[in-house]
Amino acid sequence: MPNMEERKEHLNKQLWIETMHNAAAGVDWRSIERSNSIEKYNLNNTGEDLQKSRTVNIENGKLIAEWEERGSTNQSGSILKMSYDSINRKLYAVADGGSIWKGGIDGLSWEVLIDELRFDKRFLSVV
Repeated sequence: MPNMEERKEHLNKQLWIETMHNAAAGVDWRSIERSNSIEKYNLNNTGEDLQKSRTVNIENGKLIAEWEERGSTNQSGSILKMSYDSINRKLYAVADGGSIWKGGIDGLSWEVLIDELRFDKRFLSVV
């Protein structure tokens, strides 16, 4: 019965995502998320120093820090690089902390593959 358990977990995660993205009637949150992703992608490809985009300036210089996003097992975190396996329809990603993740294109079946080692974003390619 593992398939039934996986299906139940998948449906629960879909419901959680829908609940998390609660929006007013008529608002297409998926379209907004796609637009935000494209905008972020375009900003990252402008050639600007990525470290600058992580710098947080609070109270006109009273506190300047570098923002680094971290997430728990049920929340998203920062992805540095992603690669797509078109044969198996799987995505592979290097998280900000250096761990390697694998997931389906529906975004609901992510699992950590390697968490004991830390990988640089330059070293991810599906062959």
